[in-house]
Amino acid sequence: MSKEKSPQDWNTVERFEAIVHCHHLTDDQASAYCREQGIYLHHLNTWKAEFLSESKSTESVYKQAQTKLKQENKRLHKELNRKEKALSETAALLVLSKKCQAIWGKRRPINRLLRSPTLQRTH
Repeated sequence: MSKEKSPQDWNTVERFEAIVHCHHLTDDQASAYCREQGIYLHHLNTWKAEFLSESKSTESVYKQAQTKLKQENKRLHKELNRKEKALSETAALLVLSKKCQAIWGKRRPINRLLRSPTLQRTH
């Protein structure tokens, strides 16, 4: 990074590297580093504050997305359980109908059963 470069020309990676480099330095050492780079200490403090605020806003976005995904996951699990229950009920009914066919023979339509003289009531 050259001395002619203005603070506005620094990209995000360069700013982050400067913040990390000066993190463990005293104020005097950090000021000396800033003079060598052609920036002021307040630029580092501003950049650090920007990174922290972006980090917090990004964190809240991630938390919202995570909450939304958890809700979607819960909804999908409920739907899956409902469909599994319906499938097992259908399978049980199919097995019962096959057993009934095996016991009583071929299925008769329900209309024929109702017309049967044994099932008709007399008034």
